Amino acid sequence: MLTMQKQRTQFRFDEAKATQVASRLLEKSGGQMSHLALVKLLYIVDREALAHWGRPVSGGEYYSMPHGTVISPVVDLMRQIEGWDEPSFWTRHLMKMGNEMKLKESAGEDELSDAEIELVDEIFERFGKLSKWELRDLTLEFGEWHDPHGSSIPIGIDEILHHVGKPAEQIIEIIDELNELQKINALIGGSRRTTVRECQLQSETLSR
Repeated sequence: MLTMQKQRTQFRFDEAKATQVASRLLEKSGGQMSHLALVKLLYIVDREALAHWGRPVSGGEYYSMPHGTVISPVVDLMRQIEGWDEPSFWTRHLMKMGNEMKLKESAGEDELSDAEIELVDEIFERFGKLSKWELRDLTLEFGEWHDPHGSSIPIGIDEILHHVGKPAEQIIEIIDELNELQKINALIGGSRRTTVRECQLQSETLSR
C-alpha cells in the first residue's frame, strides 16, 4: 500500500516554461484572463502532464487553498509588482491589473516541447471557456484537494499521481527517480532547464 508523503519531494519550478504556458493560454484568450482562471489552468496543465508522462510542465510546489489547487510559485509570480520587485521573465511578458492577467508580449514557445504545446492547446480547448468560478469549482473536486479552512495545505506529487490514476508501483518509481535527480542536482547545482539525462530517466521510468 502506498503511503502519501506530502511534499516529500517535488519537481523544480521552471519559470520560463510556466511563463510560456501562461502566455499561450492568454494568447488564446484574446490577451487577457482572470488571474484566478489562469492559476487554475496552469495547475490543470501540470496535473494532466503528470497523468500523461509522470512529470509536470511548470513544476514547483502544489497547495490546496480555499479556492482550490494552485502552483505556489505561480501565485508568487502573480503577486510581483512591476517597479517594486526584481524584473523576471514572467514580468517581462505578463502583467496583473486588478484581478486580470494581461499579456504584454508573447513569451514564445522555445522551452516547450511539441507534446507540451499540444497539451496546453488541449487544456484550453476543454476548459478555456469555463468561468473563473467554474474552474475554481473544478479544482475543488480534485481528489488531492483538501479543505485548508482558510489556510493552505501542501499537496504531494504522489497524491496527484495517485488521483490521476497512476498505479502505486509506478508512483514509487517516479518519486524514487525524482529523489535521485534532486540529489544529483544538489551536488552539481540545478539548472533552470530539464537536462537530457532527466528526460531519459523519466522516459525510462514511464516505459517500465
